[in-house]
Amino acid sequence: MNSNERMNYLNGVLKGESVGSMNVAYKDSHVAPRKVYRINIDYLVYNQYNGRIRTLTKAYEQENGAINVESSQGKELIERFLWDSKPERNKRTMKNLEEMGQIQPGIVTLDGVIIDGNRRASLLKRIASNNNSGSAYFEAVILPDPMGENNAREIKKLETQYQMGMDEKLGYNALEKYLQIQDLEDNGFSVSEIANLTSYEENEVKRFSEIKSLMDEYLDILDYQNIYTRLENAEDWFWKLQESMQRFKGGGSTLVQWDYAEEDVNDLKLIMFDYIRASRESGSELLGGGQAYRDICSANKTGFFKDETIWKQFRDKHFDDFEQVEEKPISEYRAAHPGESFSNVLKQRDRDFSDQVEDSIKSNFNRTRNAIGTLNDRSQPKVLLESAIAKLEAIEPTSDTFSDMCKNDPTIIDLLRDIGKLQFELKKVAEKAR
Repeated sequence: MNSNERMNYLNGVLKGESVGSMNVAYKDSHVAPRKVYRINIDYLVYNQYNGRIRTLTKAYEQENGAINVESSQGKELIERFLWDSKPERNKRTMKNLEEMGQIQPGIVTLDGVIIDGNRRASLLKRIASNNNSGSAYFEAVILPDPMGENNAREIKKLETQYQMGMDEKLGYNALEKYLQIQDLEDNGFSVSEIANLTSYEENEVKRFSEIKSLMDEYLDILDYQNIYTRLENAEDWFWKLQESMQRFKGGGSTLVQWDYAEEDVNDLKLIMFDYIRASRESGSELLGGGQAYRDICSANKTGFFKDETIWKQFRDKHFDDFEQVEEKPISEYRAAHPGESFSNVLKQRDRDFSDQVEDSIKSNFNRTRNAIGTLNDRSQPKVLLESAIAKLEAIEPTSDTFSDMCKNDPTIIDLLRDIGKLQFELKKVAEKAR
């Protein structure tokens, strides 16, 4: 069914009886009651750019092209996305709709595009199908205009008011708000206008935009453009990384006692991208996630970036280790997993990457953490001596591991010789001081 056919049907509906009213502000008019009509869902189409499923539709369209919402396949796809976005919540809503009917009206354009209520409409259709009760009906306000370029800004504004401002019925997926704000910016809305339309302050809107840019850069580096589903459960990492980038911007942080440059901050960002990728697909969250961020990115007592020598040793070891990683191209993964979604193919690729780098990440991270701890304890020689003894005592000289290491690594003898020399020099100083 095309746009003209839907519009003819809805114009006919407008001539009939309404079933209620709802307050709506449209095209800068004051909030005013508008009539609600009962509409056959067969004459409506879903909005594939609905903010609540934007990560899913973007990922799909990146691989398959634009979704034709007028086709049966397109409708079924959007219905699956809407269901998968909140399956447990959808089950509860379906139960309420069956018991109480539709309480909250939706909003549709004159040519039948659902602006508010996509999820409810899809559930009403599912209920009708399950009950074999024929066509499903959706109660909604019908806007006086069709969806189109001339009306896109006003319709986007209305959609945002209901989904991100007034409408907190369901709540956004953690990533959807970034895409929705990007869409508003692309439609020419200013920061202050976006803040007025949503429940966010202007400084929050600016920060969301900066974090979205970081996310896009991360995806671009991996050649995962628009596959925002690969960022699920990683939002906190990007928030923390953005904080650090802002703190160190322009080399102006007074918390770091060395003359770092922009390229050093960029190195930090690239390393954190690797940690984000490796951590999310490891069997257990790599290095505790938040702890890794605090130690790598922060400029506090335990932060790796606080000391130039320690930071550069950590950085160089990281890049050297990761240069040894060999990854199969994306095309090979897609060929090996026919029928899988692009997002799932990339998930497997990231999991394989994590398996390759986990040991080197842990080794470099723990070595650097020990170096920072030693630096912080340099004014407490007794603490350092006790720590050195504890570490030496942890070595089992009779174990096969130690014997094999001594056979295969001649530097072990050199290290033990250096330890002996240091111990002798320290002992001389201590005895002289007594």
